[in-house]
Amino acid sequence: MARPRPPLPPLPMRGELFVWRFDQAPWAFGPFRAPSVQHNVEFAESWNGHALRMDGDQPRLLRFPEFDASGQTNITCDVGSVRFWFRPNWSSAQAGGVGPGASARLIEVGAWAEDARYGWWSLYVSPDGDAIQFSTQGGGQQVDFLAAPIGWLAGEWHELILTYSAKASVLYVDGELAADGPGVWVGPAANVRAEGFCVGSDGAGENLAQGEFDELGTYNRPLLPRDILPHFSFYHPWSGLGPITPEEDAERRAAATKTRAEREASLPGGGQQMLRMIGSSSECVTN
Repeated sequence: MARPRPPLPPLPMRGELFVWRFDQAPWAFGPFRAPSVQHNVEFAESWNGHALRMDGDQPRLLRFPEFDASGQTNITCDVGSVRFWFRPNWSSAQAGGVGPGASARLIEVGAWAEDARYGWWSLYVSPDGDAIQFSTQGGGQQVDFLAAPIGWLAGEWHELILTYSAKASVLYVDGELAADGPGVWVGPAANVRAEGFCVGSDGAGENLAQGEFDELGTYNRPLLPRDILPHFSFYHPWSGLGPITPEEDAERRAAATKTRAEREASLPGGGQQMLRMIGSSSECVTN
């Protein structure tokens, strides 16, 4: 069994509402910023502590309220940003895979409806895994604001950042501009937004992302390229390491044993005589 790599220090950015790191034990979110619904949720060892796992063929649901218990805002749908790391357990069709097999939800507010009257706001992946799309519904209209082609391989981590306002909608993938579109002018009404947002599924726990999430952050402003690239550059080298494997642990122990032996061998008498002298002496020994 692999074990989680120690969490990296957070990198706060201006306008931050909250960041869910999914590292609390024993898998509780605490009294603040806690989910309003938590069903069949699992966590996995990750390159940055633990990650949220949203995969399989059984419903899973993790929903956070629009406002937490203290009245603090968790998400805004008109102006703001959503940032997170995602690791698919599927490969895109254009990369030789079959994709998630359904319209895989990454972040979602409200619910998709045939007549588009309920209200919906979603970042999701196409069933074949070849595109990420951002769409909304409201007042009987659906608007597809942007779509970015992807060619992902299973098991690789990617950072996604969606920014949106009345002026523009922009998607960044791995620190680079992936797609942009018009400003957001259609979306769920206040009563729908009050239900909160789901991570990795729709509101029924279906259409799972079929992957893992880490470092989910929300912001009350559109993040800019000067915010995005440094953040990605800091975390990216670590994301490829994954959790600490038993083999890595064995290598670390072997290296520590070798270093200790080399240090002892460098002492007079192979180290053992000096160690015996220090152990039997009542005086303070310094170098």
